[in-house]
Amino acid sequence: MIVSNLLMKKIIVNLAVNLTIPFLLKIRWVPNLYDAIINKKYIYYDYHIETLSRFLYYLYGESFIVDYLLFLVFILIPFQLIKDYYSKKYYLSFIHKCIILMIIIITYIIIIGLFYNIWVAPWWYNFMYLLYSFIFSVIINTFFYFLLEKKNAQFTGL
Repeated sequence: MIVSNLLMKKIIVNLAVNLTIPFLLKIRWVPNLYDAIINKKYIYYDYHIETLSRFLYYLYGESFIVDYLLFLVFILIPFQLIKDYYSKKYYLSFIHKCIILMIIIITYIIIIGLFYNIWVAPWWYNFMYLLYSFIFSVIINTFFYFLLEKKNAQFTGL
């Protein structure tokens, strides 16, 4: 069975966009990363770290594959399936796609919150998760727009 060019392009773009996810998930560590690269202060929780490579391993390397696979299976694949299903019936604007992805992300935040107990914090503090999911969905959909959906975009392949 021959896979169509559009389907192959979607698979490659999804895998490529998903490579950025582990870095976006750890965006709060950017000040520590800056200190590690510029000032050579390797602060990661209470670990005693001597080198930049070890710091980067603890920051990104330990959970990169897990973050990559979980986000691909539980967020991006359902998003693509839902988006493709509704785009055959209706025109989906960029905002609609962001809302679909945001709902998927919020659903998983709520499910994880049932076990991780994010509900201990005051209720207004949990509104930051709405902001995170919105920013995340805008970033991801921007990648998809420029790499996959833009009418005049050229795909160069690998």
